[in-house]
This record gives sequence, structure tokens and C-alpha cells, in this order.
Amino acid sequence: MSTVISIRIPKKLKDKMDKFNEINWSELIRKFIEEKIAQLEPEETLKGIEEHLKEVSELPRGTVARWIRVTQKLIDSLAISALLLKEEGWKRKMEFIIG
Repeated sequence: MSTVISIRIPKKLKDKMDKFNEINWSELIRKFIEEKIAQLEPEETLKGIEEHLKEVSELPRGTVARWIRVTQKLIDSLAISALLLKEEGWKRKMEFIIG
């Protein structure tokens, strides 16, 4: 579904636009509006987050660093587990081949 909007521009500008009749002005303006909205929406979201964060109490010093360390340890242990599982699978294949 679509809707129609209209804008008022100076006559001189319209005359200049008419010289370039190969340009689809409606499409050009539509794309500009879409791009501008795509730019403004994240900014609006960020402003909302910033406002929300003003209401949140501050975390104790070092909290985020602890979260990062714990997350890294989890990632490392998952990677090690994956390697061990991969190696166990490889050993089973060799045992099967060797007999």
C-alpha cells in the first residue's frame, strides 16, 4: 500500500528539474527519504538506550571486566571440548581402520 505526499518547491527549481526529464524525481525523492529514515532510526534507538541507561544504576568497578573474563573462559573451554571431541572421533576412526 502506498500514499501520496506533495511538496511545494520554487518554480525555478521545478523548471530546472524539467530540463532533466530522464530522471525519475519521484523515485529519487523516495530513495532519499528511505535512506534518511535508515539513518535516523538507529540514532533514535541509541537515544532511547542512552535515556534508559541514565535510569540504570552504575555497575561496580570491574564488573564488565569480570564478565569478559568469564565469557572468555567459557569460549576457551568450549573450544577445548570441541577439539577433544574431534580428536576422540579421529581415534575411533583409526581404531576402526586398524582393527
